[in-house]
Amino acid sequence: MSSIIPSAPCTACNHPRPPNSGGMFTSFRSSLAAMRSQAQQAGCVTCWILCEGIRHYLEDKQGREDSAYGDVDTVQINLNVASTSARSVEVVLFFETPVTLSFFCEEQTPWLAQHMPDIPLGNAIPHSTSSSESLTWAADRIQHCIDSHEPCRHQSPDCPLPTRLLDLTAPVPSGIRLIESSSLPSQSPYACLSHCWGKSPFLRTLRQNLPSLKQEIDWDSLPKTFQDAISFTRRLGISYLWIDSLCIVQDDEDDWRKEAAKMAGIYRGARVVISAARGTDAGKGMFSSLEGDWTKICTVRLTPPTGRGDGGEKKREERIYVRRAIAHITRPRLRYMADITSTWYPLFTRGWVSQERLLAPRIVHFGWQELTLECRAHTRCQCTPVSAADYSDVNSTTAKFHERHTLPKRYYFPSPQSNPTLGSTAGGSTIDSIRALRTRWRHLVEDYTRLHLTFPKDVFPAISGVARAMMLSPSLSPPASRSSHKSGSNSPIDMETMSELKLHTEAGWIYAAGLWWGPVMTSSDSAETDQRPDPLGELVDRGSYLVVKGVMIPTKLRVNLTVRDAVQPWNAIDLDVLMGYVKNVWADEDCRDWAAGGQDQMVWCLPLGQTLPRGELMCLVLVETPRDGSIAASERLPQEEEELYKRVGLVQVLGGPPGQGLDVWMERLLQKGDERVVRVV
Repeated sequence: MSSIIPSAPCTACNHPRPPNSGGMFTSFRSSLAAMRSQAQQAGCVTCWILCEGIRHYLEDKQGREDSAYGDVDTVQINLNVASTSARSVEVVLFFETPVTLSFFCEEQTPWLAQHMPDIPLGNAIPHSTSSSESLTWAADRIQHCIDSHEPCRHQSPDCPLPTRLLDLTAPVPSGIRLIESSSLPSQSPYACLSHCWGKSPFLRTLRQNLPSLKQEIDWDSLPKTFQDAISFTRRLGISYLWIDSLCIVQDDEDDWRKEAAKMAGIYRGARVVISAARGTDAGKGMFSSLEGDWTKICTVRLTPPTGRGDGGEKKREERIYVRRAIAHITRPRLRYMADITSTWYPLFTRGWVSQERLLAPRIVHFGWQELTLECRAHTRCQCTPVSAADYSDVNSTTAKFHERHTLPKRYYFPSPQSNPTLGSTAGGSTIDSIRALRTRWRHLVEDYTRLHLTFPKDVFPAISGVARAMMLSPSLSPPASRSSHKSGSNSPIDMETMSELKLHTEAGWIYAAGLWWGPVMTSSDSAETDQRPDPLGELVDRGSYLVVKGVMIPTKLRVNLTVRDAVQPWNAIDLDVLMGYVKNVWADEDCRDWAAGGQDQMVWCLPLGQTLPRGELMCLVLVETPRDGSIAASERLPQEEEELYKRVGLVQVLGGPPGQGLDVWMERLLQKGDERVVRVV
């Protein structure tokens, strides 16, 4: 189409976009009818390009016998909400099963920069993630990261080898056996596997089979994901592989705790972590091949009029390509759009994976259509040329806003080598650094608590490595009021000095085994955990407790008879002191049985803090419990006058009685209690 002349911003496609719009996300509904009308009557070149791309795709579908698509009119245009680069153009076709098309170019010409500034660079991808082309791509990206990325080298300090590794070059028929790493040179490179365990049984190391696995591991006994990971590791030229289910004795609690305490170092010390992102269990495998629509790339050609932005006197043919959208590993998380990444990739719903992903110096994700390498400096995928900018190269509000999800390593662990406009706190004051760290920690906990764990007791171990790494952040310096540290610690902040942070942040701080770290309404002391191999790790039933100084509000608890027999835990109990308040009350699992005796029970409400942005008040519901020896004498704090309590619920107060503003009802509520130091077990 050689005569189309772009007009003012189009109501159908929102183009032309502002010249500086690259990286700004937007999403809106439109229709094919409206875009065709704008192309024909108003001369909108972008509408014409989008319609032509859709037409090519639909014609190809209709030419196949398995086509089940009918007419479609409603579409959604998404700009800069996908891909690892800072730009993307996607159109969602609302069939019975929606289909998303992606538009890209091979060269961003001056004409495209003017008319479609959001269109990304792209290229064809190999037919399989197990192909030689994919292996070469991964090996090149890994080596480039090792050679060129100072932040990635900084994140991978000298770490001791894991206790056990799989030897992939063993002199046995399968070439695989489990070995003790003490026999290896300390700098031996190894890879790690990150995968979903799933519910189906698979080979694991137990005390009973440990001796035989040290002799040889039979190839056919391994699940498909393990076989694929071993094949890929060997092809990279790496001789050793760490897999949690094989390198930790699963029925030995002491071994598990000891190895879990080393987990941060295991992933930080790996040459590369292999992510089986799309598999729901160990039997699904890692590799995938392009099938169906994803094998087809359509081409839209047009020749713009001479002198209309093409930068020269000669006419030049512009080419825009269309394909079925790639299921990218990383994409911005927008409040008004579902987080479909977790739907595509079950691995990213697992609690342990958050730590594995953040601590690894570099990680190769095996996706549905392509490979993605994620490191501290960049995120690169096969469908995007290496020369294309990603979010680390774009100094825009969008890049800053989405860094948490598109460059999580860089966001949570900023370094002096990082772009200071994208989250680095290096060079700032200690108090500013601590405030930035507090914000990052709260974001991490927010993301982490959305994830799932097979065993609830893993909630602290699965994040303890990140907590420890944040304490070692180079953007922090020791608090001025205290310089003492635990013996052998090189951390600017450790468990011993954590409570001193409140002197620098103008708020009380609380820290519980690496998970709960944030401001509270009053001051608080540190949490105490059992002194197992990892003081930030697993809590145990006897010996773990939390000491808090806050306002204790006495009240009576009663079972709400209207919902007592319901399944849901919210509002199954009520508190007299909050009668007339707008609230949600969550009962812990044993609370309703405990309080269903027929008479009111005396409990205490302990305000913790306010949520953002609406200022809802969060409170613990505590019941006093006798000192029955559940805390060993050697583990008690000096304040023996502290009262002992147990948590039975959680309250979210959304509003006070009618006619009372936020400050009024909150102040009156706090006046009903008195300040105490309590120990929660």
